[in-house]
Amino acid sequence: MSEAQQTDPERGEPPLFSGDNLEERHRATHRIEPNRVVQGFGLDEIWAYRELILGLLHRDVMALKNQTPTAWFWRALQPMFTIIAYTLLFEQVGKVDFGTGVPYFFMMSAAMLPWSLFSAIVTGAVSSIVANAGFFGKVYFPRIILPIVSVTNALVDFVLATALLFALLLYMGMPLNANLIFVPFFALWALLMGLGFGLWLAGLNALYRDIYQSLGYVIQVGFFFSPIVYPTEAIPERYQELYHLNPFVGIIEGFRWAFLQKGNPPGENDFIAFGLTCAFVLSGIWFFRRIERVFADVI
Repeated sequence: MSEAQQTDPERGEPPLFSGDNLEERHRATHRIEPNRVVQGFGLDEIWAYRELILGLLHRDVMALKNQTPTAWFWRALQPMFTIIAYTLLFEQVGKVDFGTGVPYFFMMSAAMLPWSLFSAIVTGAVSSIVANAGFFGKVYFPRIILPIVSVTNALVDFVLATALLFALLLYMGMPLNANLIFVPFFALWALLMGLGFGLWLAGLNALYRDIYQSLGYVIQVGFFFSPIVYPTEAIPERYQELYHLNPFVGIIEGFRWAFLQKGNPPGENDFIAFGLTCAFVLSGIWFFRRIERVFADVI
């Protein structure tokens, strides 16, 4: 019996590769694909890869921990420089007045906290897919892990900026109050909003690369359409209802109320908007899990 006719002693079948086709063995390829089609939101699969998530989070935390004191100085200086520049431009030159008796610097600082968190999460989520494209053809894992882990740097910057604002309030003798316990709620709201937009845009950016190129302009437009450098009352009365469709109006006003006791406490509309934000994040997860299967082919 020739070698090509020999059978596998265990399976009783001809061997997959005979001595005559060794080249075929070397040309054999492996297709990397998920074990099953994602059903629903695929949260069970994300949970199954929790060790990978923790490992990536640990990597990012250690990278931050190993930064030099100079790097931490620049991380703290960047948001402070932005706030000071806008304060000089809009308060001193533009004569914008919030009419609350609180210095413009603090009114804007409280608004910049959630906005910076939101914009950093969106930018990080969108860039995380392209930045890690080299892994897609090597090993399978839920790609949604990448934008989820990308919030690490944004959260660190948020905590750092919040601590600086808190220290400035103490130094200036500004009264602190029980409203501060609502800061985590509004921070979570901003985080979920950023993650929702980040997941949608990250998925679309894989198909249309112009998304990332135009992202900076879109965020800049959103900045000026939110009451960050001017009071909400500056918007004409006939446009107020339309203006309040912007979810960041409630988030920013909530931060000012929590830190500075200016404005109204969160009401029914705010909690409804928070619920809608949670639904928006779930829609982003659903969309991302459906489109992530083609990332290795299009990136």
